[in-house]
Amino acid sequence: MSFTRKAACLLFAAMLCMGIMAGCSAPKAEPTPAPTVAETETPEPIATVEVTATPEATEPAATETPAPESDDNLVPEGKSPTTGLDYEGEYLPIMVSIGNNDAARPQWGLSQADIVYEYLMEGQSITRYNAIFSDNKPEEVGPIRSCRVPFVNELASWQGMPLVFYGGNNASAPYNPYTRLEESGIDAVLQMDGLGGTYSKYFWRDPSRSAPHNVLVDLSRIAEEVELPAVERIKHFAFAEDAADALTEQALSLEVFFTPSSKKAFASFVYNEELGAYERYISGEKSEDHEGEQILANNVIIRYTEYSVYNVSPPMLDTEPVGSGDAEYYIGGKRMTGTWVRESLESPVVYLDSQGQEMVFQPGKTWIEMVRTGSTVAYE
Repeated sequence: MSFTRKAACLLFAAMLCMGIMAGCSAPKAEPTPAPTVAETETPEPIATVEVTATPEATEPAATETPAPESDDNLVPEGKSPTTGLDYEGEYLPIMVSIGNNDAARPQWGLSQADIVYEYLMEGQSITRYNAIFSDNKPEEVGPIRSCRVPFVNELASWQGMPLVFYGGNNASAPYNPYTRLEESGIDAVLQMDGLGGTYSKYFWRDPSRSAPHNVLVDLSRIAEEVELPAVERIKHFAFAEDAADALTEQALSLEVFFTPSSKKAFASFVYNEELGAYERYISGEKSEDHEGEQILANNVIIRYTEYSVYNVSPPMLDTEPVGSGDAEYYIGGKRMTGTWVRESLESPVVYLDSQGQEMVFQPGKTWIEMVRTGSTVAYE
């Protein structure tokens, strides 16, 4: 059954009124106009993540054929479903797995991504990006890295979107991403694995870097040459130019700690009033891509989720894809708390504000930090 934003808002409004977000906020950080967190070479993995060997705990629900979407749930022509900006052209979003350790930076084409999800990796010392490119399709994007189960969890909500990746964790089924792709009902034509098959011709290695941090892909060529199933213009976000007006708490900077022990699994953003966006920092320096373009976010979403580690070889990290959880929103130098809601694996995630109404975001680029429940997010 198709899940609408109106239903989600009514369902969770009462819950929010009881103040479930009271425990989400972290104490304010000391002023940090330009974060200067140093990286450690050999961070120790934390031991606080739940370890389980029972796949039933996080196995995705069986997918169903979604009911036709109403006009209220579709983005009108002339607007980008991923950025809310004016856009004339075919809607061909592509999700890409991109590395984010020391050797992977600076990334190619990252500044042109519409939406970037940041996940904790199974070693719990670094993060990886899952980026959506729609309004722009760069000729060079990378470094392309392997797929992970949490990426598939999110991909399933973007019905019909292909995933570009380079191999995958070979943990035993049902813990590997290939099994999760099959369980999620994601067609083989949407699985663009650069390691072999039809799509390998769109990938190559840059000789200036060493493997595995040098695989690139040409998204413009994929968009031109590959006949993919049409992606319905389902509404994932509501956008408005004055979105920041609804937020009242100041938040000119924020720091996101994915783990308390690793300063590599760390994200920070500083609001630039002139640009009307948050600038992303890494190790105290502004984050730029390979082309020298500053990484910006008009919206930063902190989405709290449960992480689990399966004791298989190699270990497999998973997230809870369906249900609800706490959220924080940073727009225009301001902050608001709220919740996220997702009815089923094929349903879009609905973001609700502090009053249980659908959250409205500023048109532009969005970063979604998939933070483990209980992690620290500091802001000022």
